[in-house]
Amino acid sequence: MSPTPDSMTDEELFADSFSSLKQAFLKQSAAQRRVAVRVKFLIRSLMIAIVTSMLFIFYLIFILTRQVVVLTEELDSISADGDRVLVSMQNIDSVMMKFEAHMNTLPLINESVAHIDQNLSLVEVNVAGISGNLGAINGEVNQLSQTLGSMSSNIQVLDHTVHQVNKDMHDATKPVQRFNDFNPFNYLK
Repeated sequence: MSPTPDSMTDEELFADSFSSLKQAFLKQSAAQRRVAVRVKFLIRSLMIAIVTSMLFIFYLIFILTRQVVVLTEELDSISADGDRVLVSMQNIDSVMMKFEAHMNTLPLINESVAHIDQNLSLVEVNVAGISGNLGAINGEVNQLSQTLGSMSSNIQVLDHTVHQVNKDMHDATKPVQRFNDFNPFNYLK
C-alpha cells in the first residue's frame, strides 16, 4: 500500500515528486524520439520520391526532345516536298500558258484552208511548240508524282515516329506506376 501524501515527510514527498517528474520527462523524451524517427522516415521517403520523380521527368524530357528532333526533321522534309510540289504546279501552269498561247496562234480552220501554202510553216512551228510543251507537262507530272511518293513515305515515317513517341511515353511511366504501387504512404489516401 503506497503512503498518502499527508503521511509522507517533505523529503519523501520531494523524492516522489522528483521520481514522477523524471518518469514524465522520460516518457516525453521517448514519445519525441518516436515522432522524430517517424518524421525522419517520412522526410527520407519524400526525398527519395522527389528524386525518383525528377529522374523520371528528366528521362521523359530527354525522350521527348529526341522525338521532337525527329518530328522536326520529318516536318522539314514534308515542307520541302510541299515546296517542290508548288514549284511543279507553277511550272505546269506556266507550260499551260505557253500551250494556250501556241493554241491561240493557230489560225482558224477556214483561214488555214484558204491559205494552206502560206501558213504551213507556221503550223509546223506551232505544232512543234505544242509537242514540246506536252513533253514538258509530262516531265512536270512525272516530277510531281515522284514528289508525292516521297511525301507519302515521309508521312509514313512521321506516323511511325508519333507511334514510337506514344509507346515511349507509356514505357516511361511504368516505373512511376510501380513506384505508386509500392509507396508505403498509400494508406493515407
